[in-house]
Amino acid sequence: MASLLQLEFATIMAPANQTWWWYPSVLSDQIGQLVTNNKAMLTSIRAYVDIDNTVKFALIMAPANQAWWWYTGVTGAQVTQYLNANKARLTDISAYIDTDHQLKYAVIMVPADQTWWWYPDSPADQVAANLNANKARLTAISPFLDTGNNLKYAVIMAPADQTWWWYPDSPADQVAANLNANKARLTAISPFLDTSNNLKYAVIMAPADQTWWWYPESPADQVAANLNANKARLTVLSPVVVPPPEITWNFGTGSGTTSSGATECAYTLNLTLQSNGTCHFWGSYTNRGDVPIITAPAQTFGVSIVVLDANGNGYSFSAGGQVPSAPQSGSTYTWDQTTNSSAIAANWRAVAARNDAQYGYHNQSELIGHT
Repeated sequence: MASLLQLEFATIMAPANQTWWWYPSVLSDQIGQLVTNNKAMLTSIRAYVDIDNTVKFALIMAPANQAWWWYTGVTGAQVTQYLNANKARLTDISAYIDTDHQLKYAVIMVPADQTWWWYPDSPADQVAANLNANKARLTAISPFLDTGNNLKYAVIMAPADQTWWWYPDSPADQVAANLNANKARLTAISPFLDTSNNLKYAVIMAPADQTWWWYPESPADQVAANLNANKARLTVLSPVVVPPPEITWNFGTGSGTTSSGATECAYTLNLTLQSNGTCHFWGSYTNRGDVPIITAPAQTFGVSIVVLDANGNGYSFSAGGQVPSAPQSGSTYTWDQTTNSSAIAANWRAVAARNDAQYGYHNQSELIGHT
């Protein structure tokens, strides 16, 4: 079955008053050629694991007018080494869990010509403590769930020399409310799925002193349409791969039957899974057994659905029992089960990526004891 994941982008735009380029989906080994072809420098880089499970990058470029460096797929220790070797500071950082399940970074550097700080792996309360200790403001924020499913942030700071606000964990409607309350504009936005698979945003704001636009969740073709409508350029292009909030499968014989004779039956199997791990499994089984002369015997049956995810895990749901044949009372058995699976919630992206459920039934007739 086709993947149910969707690639969306949170964007910030400004009037198109300078030369620029954007690329929403680029492999690491393609970045250098694009930079060379455009005689450009990266102004924004965001890493993400795409629907096809490859690491890709969303890029914004401008004409190259200073010394600069970029690196992808590097560890925090390697970022430090490159900063020291280049005598540089970071202008952008994107943290991500690579397909090898290791925390990596994509970064942009320029010569270290001002006071700054960076922290590659901190929870929100530690970010706040560091801001207070440094008397600083954020210039970049990159949220991620670490390998222990803990929400962390990679951040860049500068001296707090202007009014600003930050919110590390807000839904889109709360971002909009905070913008209105502060009479602000966004300078950074990073979408992410929190530990409950809810779409949230980490944002930085400044006073609204210029024309700008923002869109919290758009596919690439809609981003292009918004740019054209606004005669705008991107200042932030932040990708997020979003699974659906729920998935439903419906199986069974429909209005027909399967098998024949004493084991003829009809059944329905239905399963809805939700991103928070709620599992609703319901259906029915009818003994449609038909044998000559005597009343058809009872049947013992079992039905099941197994959901498979992209990580090779399986999640099983089953029901079973004994039912007499029609038209006797009780010839149809029904079930309606609601459970919760923390494993499904933790692997929701992988469940949606594979979108694969297998089903089956088994029954047997019980001739002994029936006349």
